[in-house]
Amino acid sequence: TTILWILGAWPMYRHDSQHTGVDTYETSLSVNNVGAMKQLWMKNVDSTSTFSMIPSVANGLVYESANEPSTYNMWAFTTDGKKMPWYASGYVSSSLGTEPAVANGNLYYAAANAINPIDASLNAATGTQNWASGLSLISPYSPSPPNVVGGSMYLGAPDGNLYSLSTSTGKVQW
Repeated sequence: TTILWILGAWPMYRHDSQHTGVDTYETSLSVNNVGAMKQLWMKNVDSTSTFSMIPSVANGLVYESANEPSTYNMWAFTTDGKKMPWYASGYVSSSLGTEPAVANGNLYYAAANAINPIDASLNAATGTQNWASGLSLISPYSPSPPNVVGGSMYLGAPDGNLYSLSTSTGKVQW
C-alpha cells in the first residue's frame, strides 16, 4: 500500500492514521522563521455561533463545523480563505465536536449528544452526504475522532466500545 500525502495536508486528527502529529514533508517551517508567521485570514459565523472542532485540511480545503443556534453545520473553505465551496447544514441537535478525517475523497465525522447521535460520510469536494448512521449512541459525551484506514472507519464510542464501520456504507463491521 502506498500512501501519498499532499504537502500541507492535515487530513485527520494528529495528521495520519498512526496519529504521529508530524508532517515529515513539511519543509517551509523552521525555528528560524516560525516567529514571523502572520494570520492570513479568519472566518466568522455570527455572534451566537462558534466553530467547534479542530479543523482538518486536505486537497486545498479546510473542513470545520459551526455550532449555530438550533443546528450544527459543516463548512469547507479554500486554504487561502477566499472561497467557501460548500456548506452542509441541518445536523439538528448533534454537536459536531470531533475532528473529521479525510480519506479517499470523503469526509468522515462523528457526533453525539442526548438527542440525535450521528456518524456520517460526506463527499469532501461537494459536501453531499454519502451515508449516516446513529452508532455514536445517545450520550452527553462525544465519540473519539474517526480514524480511517483502507475501507474502515474506526471509532471509539461513548459506550466504551471500539467500532469498525464500512467507509462505503456506514454499516458496523464489528
